[in-house]
Amino acid sequence: MIDFPVFQKHFSVLQERFNKEFSVPTLDQWYASLREKLSNEEFIAAVNHAFAEEDFFPSPKRLIELGELHRPREYFTAIEAVKEVAFVDMSPEEQQALLAAIAKAKLVVKNIGNNMTSVGKTLDTTGWTEDPILNAELKNQESRHENF
Repeated sequence: MIDFPVFQKHFSVLQERFNKEFSVPTLDQWYASLREKLSNEEFIAAVNHAFAEEDFFPSPKRLIELGELHRPREYFTAIEAVKEVAFVDMSPEEQQALLAAIAKAKLVVKNIGNNMTSVGKTLDTTGWTEDPILNAELKNQESRHENF
C-alpha cells in the first residue's frame, strides 16, 4: 500500500516532469487507483522509471505495470516450482498457472528496455509461444486429449 505522503511527493515530481496539474479530486482518484496495487517501493520505482523513460504522462495502469516490474520473483516462483514436471503431465490448472507466469515474465522482459541482448530481443519479437519445446509439449498434450 502506498502511503499518502509518499504518493504526494513522488506524484508531484511526475506532474512537474510532464507539466501537468491536477485538481484535488483528480489527485484523490489517482491515489485511490494506485494505493492498494503497489507498495511504496514499487510506486517510487515506477515514478523513477516514468520520469526517465516515458514520453507522455503515464496512466494509472502504466504505473502499476512499471511498479510490478519490481516483483519478478513472484512470477518466476511458479515457473521454478514446475520445472521438473513436463507440461503435458501437469493438470489443466497447473498448465494455466504456468502459462500465466510465463506471460507475466514476458512482460517483465519486454519492459526492461531496449538495451536487451539479442536473446532478449528475440523473445520480445517472437514471443514465448514460438518456443519449439513448448509448442511440442502443447502438441503432445493435444494428441493425448484426442486419444481419449
